[in-house]
Amino acid sequence: MPLYAYLTFPARTITCQSHDTNQNPHLERYGCYVTGITNETTQHTLATSRLTTRSPTHPGPRPRLLLGDASNLASTPNLLPPASPLFDAILSIDSAYHYNTRWSFLASALPILRPSGSVALADVALHPVAVPTTPWRRWALRAVCAMGRIPFENMVTRAEYEARMRTIGFVDVKFEVVPPEKVFGGLAEFIKRQRQKCEEVGVRTAPVTSVGLAVVEWMCGWFRGGEVCEFVIVSGRKADK
Repeated sequence: MPLYAYLTFPARTITCQSHDTNQNPHLERYGCYVTGITNETTQHTLATSRLTTRSPTHPGPRPRLLLGDASNLASTPNLLPPASPLFDAILSIDSAYHYNTRWSFLASALPILRPSGSVALADVALHPVAVPTTPWRRWALRAVCAMGRIPFENMVTRAEYEARMRTIGFVDVKFEVVPPEKVFGGLAEFIKRQRQKCEEVGVRTAPVTSVGLAVVEWMCGWFRGGEVCEFVIVSGRKADK
């Protein structure tokens, strides 16, 4: 899937301009098939409803939205696109650190990629200075992972991340580090503003939700210092043969 077949503004406009498609919203000439997968039933239902109501008729292939487990892609029925036995690219955006585990996801992704197909992730890596060298620091990191619903096995440095991807079978593994202030700082401020707005208009959230938001806000505020986690763009490729 070299390009998404159907994009929303502004992504669609940017893509159309860069590829001179005259803002054709369907990018028909690329003939792309898009498959989305989530293990959240509510999210799947909402996304399916939006796809049906906002784009009831399509001249080209419709995106497919599936309910399944990203950490075990082979267990998802009808995963492979109808026009091809394999995928050109697999993307995971801001979610792989929650997978149980990220490594099982990558291992299950490799067999369903065509030769030279790529995988890309917007993900989190452990900062080298945050590597737990004492029992106390290890316990503290486990506690942070538990609060963030992140499997402890996923918290590794970029060096170990790359080594594991290569062991699984990916080549040309590359990393791009995003400045923490642009990710964690922005998210912390966003959550803070939303909580303030709810208080201003008298909207009450469930206690569990309130505590959860407060924890995430605190964690992001901590991470924005840049010496706990790194937000990274990771890419790798399946070998040609």
